[in-house]
Amino acid sequence: MNRLTYATVFAALVIGLLFNTFFIVNEKEEAIVFRFGEAVRTDIDVGFHFKFPIIEEVKKYDSRIQTLDEEPDRILTVESKYLLVDSFIKYKISNVLTFYKANNGSFNSLNSLLGQRSEFVLKNNFGKRTVKELVSGERDELMSIMLNSLDESVEDLGIEIIDFRVKRIDLPSNLSNSVYER
Repeated sequence: MNRLTYATVFAALVIGLLFNTFFIVNEKEEAIVFRFGEAVRTDIDVGFHFKFPIIEEVKKYDSRIQTLDEEPDRILTVESKYLLVDSFIKYKISNVLTFYKANNGSFNSLNSLLGQRSEFVLKNNFGKRTVKELVSGERDELMSIMLNSLDESVEDLGIEIIDFRVKRIDLPSNLSNSVYER
């Protein structure tokens, strides 16, 4: 190889290292800087930042409000009647380091955990009430109680619950058919 080839390769390496020394965090993101796999900076503001190339790595996460809308759950009331309850959750990251440590930065893992915890809150609150209480005017109060309960149960996940609502409450098909026939 001649000198021009070596100079071109060297210039490409230098340019690559220079581009690897900075990163940009926009207003829709939260970022963590890792040095050799250990979190060293988490309070990164929006804008242009520098890092050590090769040694440090930056992971960015969406800090906008996320929505978890799962399949309806079968939930038992105090009257031993099953209801199909369809709900949704709106949440956002409140502490990016806790979020990363709790589920390795994976929204899929977080959604799975959040789905389990919301199902527990629904079953716990619906199991104390009758069908009439669930569909009556107490529904707003019930939503507030469930929102606070779920928000307290997810503090260890590094997220904040913005909204937790029941979209729909249905009777299972076999019960609704018998009610219709009556």
